[in-house]
Formats: sequence, C-alpha cells, structure tokens
Amino acid sequence: MTVISADGSRTFPREDLYDPYRSERFRLTPRVINNLMVRAIAFRRPDVVFRLWDMMSHYYVTEPSLGTLTVLIIAARMAASMDSSLTLFIPRWLQGDVFFTRPQPGSFSEEMEQMLSNGYRPRLLWHNEYPWRLVRHIIREEILFSSWPHLRYVDIPAHPVHGDEATGRMEAYRELKAQESLVHLSMERTHKYPHLMPTQDTFRKYILLLGRVNRCSEIPEVLAWMKALDVVPSKGTLAIALAHWSQVASDAPIDEYWNERRSAPHLVGRNFERTTVDGEYHKLVAWMVNWVGKDDVPQEAEILAAFTHIRKLDEKERHIY
Repeated sequence: MTVISADGSRTFPREDLYDPYRSERFRLTPRVINNLMVRAIAFRRPDVVFRLWDMMSHYYVTEPSLGTLTVLIIAARMAASMDSSLTLFIPRWLQGDVFFTRPQPGSFSEEMEQMLSNGYRPRLLWHNEYPWRLVRHIIREEILFSSWPHLRYVDIPAHPVHGDEATGRMEAYRELKAQESLVHLSMERTHKYPHLMPTQDTFRKYILLLGRVNRCSEIPEVLAWMKALDVVPSKGTLAIALAHWSQVASDAPIDEYWNERRSAPHLVGRNFERTTVDGEYHKLVAWMVNWVGKDDVPQEAEILAAFTHIRKLDEKERHIY
C-alpha cells in the first residue's frame, strides 16, 4: 500500500511499523487473560501461556498484571518439568527447527486455533529458547533492573560452596550460547514494565523456578533484591529458599544432607555448629536473622517440610503428556 504525502510524492509504510494483527485487535482486561492462562496451566499447556504473554499488548491491547507474571513463572517451571529426556539431549536449534516446526498460520486467531486443536504437541520452547531462561531475563532485565537499576549492585549475602548440579563443559557451552541468544533477543524486545512491583509471592514462585532449573546459586541475590525493595518474605518463602540453598551451600548431596537431620530428630530446631562445609549456609541464615529477626527465620523442621513440599511439586509436574 502506498501513501500520498502532502507534496504529492509517493511513500511506502515503514516495514518496522507493519502490524500483522492490526485488523484482529480487540481489548481484553488482564483479569480475562489471567483466567485464560490459568486454564492453560490446568490443561498442562504452558506454551499457550507464553504465546498469550507475547500477544497481550499487540493483540489484546493490554499490559500484564502481577497475576499474569505469576502465572508466567508457574508456566516456565511446568515447561521445565515437562521437558523429556529427549529434549534435554537434542540441541536447542534441532528442537526448534526439526522436531517442533509446524506450518505457520496466517493470523493469530488461526495460530491459537491450531495450538488448541486435538493432537497438537505442546512446544516446550519459547522464541527457540528454554522458557525459564526467557522468564529469568524478563524478571531481571525488563522488570527489576529496568525500574530499579541499583538492584544490579546489591551485596549478595552468601555464595555457593560448589556449583549447581547442571555444570560441566556442555552446560557451560549451553549457557554461553543462551546468553548470546538472549542478548540478540533483548535488542529486539523493547518491553518494560514499570507498573509491576513484585510481591513476596512473586519472588517465592521465582525461587521455586530457580530451584527447579538448578539455579539455586542465585537465590541469595533474589533475597537481597527483596530486602532492597522492602518486600518482607513469609517464613515459608525463606524455608523454600534455604531448602534449595542447601544444595549448593553444603558439600553433601541434598538427600544425604536432609536424611542426616531426619535421623537425628533431637537436633531439629537447634543451631548446628558452623563448619567449613556449612559455612555459606549458616552465613545466609545469619543474614536472614539480621533482616527479619530470629523468630521469623524458619527452623530445621520447617525447612525439612519445605523440602518435602518441593519434592512433591516436582513429582506432580514430572509427567509430560
């Protein structure tokens, strides 16, 4: 389509202003979108949640609420749990281009109809990337660091004794390629969400996500963000954080770590001596005491209960189809 300018010359619309969904747009409230997302989660369709997030502003002319962000985090965790051993070992570019490629629909409404049709295999990637990586990017870069730049420089209260479980050369290579992909993607994405102020429940869901994808080493940083934003955590949130943190703050495997405490019930609720092995674990506990007070820091029994809750949640989400 050409446009006649005031001086009579012919001009063409800029390609970057082209909106393929302009004729389909209609307005929905965040509450309606959230309900759609919750239903998608109930039917184990995190891919629908990711697509709805993409199209909220373009197609539904609305912006996400905190509820939308919460469901997005839950969807990323579900996608990580649904990820089969096949997708873990097939390179990401093969997952996107060979095993999961489908004919491109002509419109968003056709795309959603295709996604919701019987026999459709949910796509476990988002923008050809593992969903948790993109959700992590959204939370860090597009929400927190965009609205509160000083959060980049918070003092992290504790550091892992050893790395997360997903370590090694292959994981390091994947991490490097993922960072390159996200840098490219961030140049394309201009979304900022100054209206979103994460709550303690938002951070709780995010900590659960980090634990599920073996990013427990980042949990002290998340807690430091909460403190900097004056977001007071519940005792349950701190218990979940410590349960995950024990995986990288102790040299013992987490099962052995908690089995030792379970076999010594007379020690439950007491303070263990600080050792080289548990030094960083206790350092984070001491930091929590200084932050919220001793009475609001979970005891061993509460942390053990949190660990049991995490395990049950993992088992519940593990089945794929």
